[in-house]
Amino acid sequence: ARNVDPGDVSDRRQLRASLQCKTFEWYLKNIYPEAPLPYDFISLGAVSNPESKRCLDTMAKKDGPVGLQSCHGAGGNQAWALTERGEIRSDDLCLSSGGAFSVDNLLRLERCNVASPNQKHLFKYDAETEKIVHVKTGRCVSAGKGSEAELRSCVDSAAQRWSVEGYVQ
Repeated sequence: ARNVDPGDVSDRRQLRASLQCKTFEWYLKNIYPEAPLPYDFISLGAVSNPESKRCLDTMAKKDGPVGLQSCHGAGGNQAWALTERGEIRSDDLCLSSGGAFSVDNLLRLERCNVASPNQKHLFKYDAETEKIVHVKTGRCVSAGKGSEAELRSCVDSAAQRWSVEGYVQ
């Protein structure tokens, strides 16, 4: 829908002003705070690894490992929101470093903590290096050899370069 011309909407803007309509952000904060959409997102779209042409994908699951699939550009399982808090979210699910007893490096989906962010769910995207770094461990999101997304020690590798759609510094 980004490349679709909406036409002249000046009459709609005038109507909103005359009715003193509130913003969508106001609605989410005050009327529907339990909405699974974060209102503080700084990017919204696919998280892709340009080298492999694969995107982070929920694999249509509500928990468990996050996958890497060919980027399809249709949103859905590949739509992610990077929030100001540092969460990478798909609706009410957060990208996570996994549990305390994880024996692998696989990234997982877990329910986000609305009240205060869980340290396992916090990441930092550096647009200059194109790395996504897990804040607590200092490890980087990496495209695995198969269809897995992993946390690995940060190195200069194409497997650790990510494009975050819609990200603006």
